[in-house]
Amino acid sequence: MLVADSGPLIALARLDLLALLRGAVVLVDERRGRACAVDLGLQVLGTLGLLVRAREQGLVERVRPLAEALLVSGYFLARPLVDRTLAAIGE
Repeated sequence: MLVADSGPLIALARLDLLALLRGAVVLVDERRGRACAVDLGLQVLGTLGLLVRAREQGLVERVRPLAEALLVSGYFLARPLVDRTLAAIGE
């Protein structure tokens, strides 16, 4: 089958994908990506939020050493955000 204008098909596929993602959590750290996901009505979680959830569920004991390891390895996390997050959870 040859489709000359695939725009409508792509739009339908995108809607199907969004329907599947409703209720799912999208892991995005970049500001623009987060904004796009929120605009699409998706629930967004960043790396620090994921670590906090892991702690809440007993999967990790502490967030601080994991966040520090990410920073040391060169993973970009805004230091003020790390500090605020750790303070908020008592670390």
